[in-house]
Amino acid sequence: MPGWIQFVRQSLSHPQQVGAICASSRSMGWTMTDAIGIGDAKNIVELGPGDGAFTEVILERMSPDAHLMAVEINPEFSARLRGRFPQIVVKNGCVSELSKMLEEEQMGAPEVVVSALPWSVFQEELQDKLLSAVVAAMAVGGRFSTIAYVSGLFLPPARKFRRKLSQHFETVECSPIQWKNLPPAITYRCRKGE
Repeated sequence: MPGWIQFVRQSLSHPQQVGAICASSRSMGWTMTDAIGIGDAKNIVELGPGDGAFTEVILERMSPDAHLMAVEINPEFSARLRGRFPQIVVKNGCVSELSKMLEEEQMGAPEVVVSALPWSVFQEELQDKLLSAVVAAMAVGGRFSTIAYVSGLFLPPARKFRRKLSQHFETVECSPIQWKNLPPAITYRCRKGE
């Protein structure tokens, strides 16, 4: 089955897990991985990789001796990722278990975390739980990037989430709008404190 058909099917079947109706564009992948030091990182984690749209770009931009772990809660996406990218570690499970997953794979604390999680569909309690787990697992000074759709940026839940990022990270910056993505989106680029 073509990847785009599987993506649409999964997004309709599991809207709380997928959060998007179509896969992100390649240009969005470049925006997500800009200015976060991905080429210098030894340990990289991707959260909610879905069909691997960002995974491809991460693999192109990361150092040949770096390690990439993808954490995907949807078992069908996980199986597809393992088939497409046998060179990476794919963990099927919840981001709240990130530290445990890293320990199981004997991976060091990630210097870079790229997230396509659908934060806007999560309850605030779950947002806090997942962000806390990510920050706890990251290296000091580590970088975190996550996608946000322009259409919802000024709605109260999106504004609350932006404030939440500022509570969990030392710095939070916003990329220019990536108009080539459907729907158009931005990237929040965050840095964990010392």
